[in-house]
Amino acid sequence: MRAVPVAVATLVLAATACGNGTKLETRTEALLHASIVGTTGSTRYVDHYDSTTGPNGVIDCSTAASDGNSVRRTFVITGPGTVRAPLYFSIGTREFSGPGVYRDGALVLGSIGSYKEQTPVDFFKAPASHVTLTLNDDGSGTASFTGYRSPQGTTLAARMTWTCTNKTVLWPKDAS
Repeated sequence: MRAVPVAVATLVLAATACGNGTKLETRTEALLHASIVGTTGSTRYVDHYDSTTGPNGVIDCSTAASDGNSVRRTFVITGPGTVRAPLYFSIGTREFSGPGVYRDGALVLGSIGSYKEQTPVDFFKAPASHVTLTLNDDGSGTASFTGYRSPQGTTLAARMTWTCTNKTVLWPKDAS
């Protein structure tokens, strides 16, 4: 009896187990492995998380870097608001031109906030606010923002770093 590699057996089983006749194919999906350090006032948060990129997550790292990871040809990175780092935000480029450094007016920083004792706290741009995103050819990068304030005067700052790896996923095959 010949041994079948586990990955192949899993792929064949998943591809034939749909039951509704849907054919599956493999595609590449870029996966961002992010670390975030944020501060609100005197409180410091640290977390690590994974996030897919692109429309439906189907895009590879070099394409995300060169063409963006959104249907609107932009690159977007988000802070998901986890228990360990209750910060939520999205940083996106206005006029995306591939890998490089984007600062302040070239970026859109939206929906900035945090949770304090399970209560959402919104933060807004102040005169001393800055935001930066650096995107590398391989889809890795850094992003940071500083100087955002809540109505109560608390400041918010965060710095993210991420790497990007390509992984293979099963996807419904086009009928064409």
